[in-house]
Amino acid sequence: MPAYEKKQRRVGKVLVFCGSLTAGILLFLHDPSSTSFFVPCLFRQLTGFYCAGCGSLRALHHILHGDIPRAWKMNPLLVAFLPFFGVLVLVPRIRYSRWIPAVVAVVVIAYTILRNVPAWPFVLLAPSRD
Repeated sequence: MPAYEKKQRRVGKVLVFCGSLTAGILLFLHDPSSTSFFVPCLFRQLTGFYCAGCGSLRALHHILHGDIPRAWKMNPLLVAFLPFFGVLVLVPRIRYSRWIPAVVAVVVIAYTILRNVPAWPFVLLAPSRD
């Protein structure tokens, strides 16, 4: 790999890190449920249904404050996925497995459908109102 490509990759990683750090600080300082700083879910606004990501900002806010039970009430899939995300970041050979995208797509689609079913226990998957 040429030296300029290595430098571009390094710069890209630094930019991703800085962007993630900035987003994390903003999310730590501002509660998404009580501020209009963050953009609302466009899918929810257009359809009235929850997407797989609905409640994720509030869940991450609670995780950053150490409140895992409240984060779980906002988006259980996100909270359950975080340890797997850590493994994907730390173990590159798993990250590039061909089956990962298919499994993630099936889980996200199934979760999106199930969290919109208006019957118990599926209502527990919808973001909490608190």
